[in-house]
Amino acid sequence: MLRHMRTTLDLPDPLFRQAKKLARARKIPFRALVAEALRRVIKEEAPRRGFKLAERSRGSGGLVNGLSWTDWDRIRDLVYEGHGG
Repeated sequence: MLRHMRTTLDLPDPLFRQAKKLARARKIPFRALVAEALRRVIKEEAPRRGFKLAERSRGSGGLVNGLSWTDWDRIRDLVYEGHGG
């Protein structure tokens, strides 16, 4: 069962006139236009799932023997080796 909440909106006159005109052009009630607009904004603002990189490490963890975590130039060279980087 759908429930509806009555509310009052204070809109700038020009915005109200534009919205009423658009509702008439679409042949829908003003309240339907407002509800549609709110749904769109809420959908756009919905938290997006964060990207999670799949675990692809090999071995027992850590770096290849002979590398240190601060050896960035060498690590970069190894990453791009054979890829024109």
